Amino acid sequence: MRITCYQCDTPTAIEVPFPVKQFVCSKCFSIYKATETGDFIFKDKYKYDKEIGSLTPGLKGILEEEEYIVTGVVVKEYMNYYWREYVLASATAKFLYLSEVNGHWILLREIPDDFIKGHPKIIDYNDKVFKLYDIARPRIAAAAGFFDVSLPTGLVTMAELIAPPYMISFEKLEKEERTVFLGEHISKKQIKRIFKPTAELPNRIGIGLVQPYFFNVRQLALILCSVTLLILLTHLYVYHDKQEEVVFSNDISFSEYNNKEYISPSFTLEGGASPLTISVHSGVDNSWANAQVALVNETTNEEIYANKDVEYYHGYSEGESWSEGDTSDDFSICGVSAGKYHLAITVVKAPEDLNNTGMRVTATWNKASYWNIWVLVIIMAVMVLIAYFGELYNETKRWNDSPYTPYE
Repeated sequence: MRITCYQCDTPTAIEVPFPVKQFVCSKCFSIYKATETGDFIFKDKYKYDKEIGSLTPGLKGILEEEEYIVTGVVVKEYMNYYWREYVLASATAKFLYLSEVNGHWILLREIPDDFIKGHPKIIDYNDKVFKLYDIARPRIAAAAGFFDVSLPTGLVTMAELIAPPYMISFEKLEKEERTVFLGEHISKKQIKRIFKPTAELPNRIGIGLVQPYFFNVRQLALILCSVTLLILLTHLYVYHDKQEEVVFSNDISFSEYNNKEYISPSFTLEGGASPLTISVHSGVDNSWANAQVALVNETTNEEIYANKDVEYYHGYSEGESWSEGDTSDDFSICGVSAGKYHLAITVVKAPEDLNNTGMRVTATWNKASYWNIWVLVIIMAVMVLIAYFGELYNETKRWNDSPYTPYE
């Protein structure tokens, strides 16, 4: 259909798949009404000096595997607050609607209203609970394009109930039945991909009416709980019969192994990976001793080195006894897997210590520790808490402009 505006001589041509009852010029906002003979007569003009919208009438895009064309745009105003609603029509005269508010987009479709009784504040629909966000009486501030109805000149009563990323909206004119819409958040990126508009889409401001959180916190909690349970069950399965095992214990003489490695007998570790704890004891007295230990995998020749000082000092000063250190200590080599190993041990003592003769070294392959699992559980719990409070903050901000906010 092609119409040239009588007021500004601007032509508008769009493939409209429905009988047109009203046309509004996109340049001067002159309003034309269709007559029974198919002509259009000038009726009025919107007084509007702002942008009409980013999706100009005539743009086409694929939605739900069907091509739709933007046939019209309506700008609504309530208490000096503006938003835009786009009418989309398919070749088979199916209608969808896009609402854009502060850069946030909602795709809407008309649905039956038989499930709504009266003026509810809560609606259960499709297993979702929709809560009343706002009731308003906006006016149409401007429009452009072709319409299958005569746009109302008075106030429209509308209510919005939300269950992000979904919403239910219903509108009612005086003496007319209400129209109900089901809406769902659609991203700016999707709008660009679908319609490829030449005009820049508006930037997002604040949190959208049904803009979803970054992720579903409930699903995240369920996934992390499942992962934790799986890890715990796997741990129990692998280590259920694991017992603590002393694989080496011997006294090593400082004089015999001075500047010389002590090579332990070979030992075999079986089962899942576990920490190997090295305990050292020496008769230090106001002195120190040191053990350097290498765990050698005899299959791969891989070596893991560690060392430990044993220090013990004591005395009496200013009327009090004091002591520092101990004659025994231990350390662990974590995650030692099954295999055949031996230890290469070098022991030294303080040169001035003439009384200490040796050091006892004991290696124990421990039961698998639950420490790593608990660390993982704590990290995942913190992640869920952060996500929960982040979503709570997000919801609180979303409802700030609603007189029906549940966060007061």
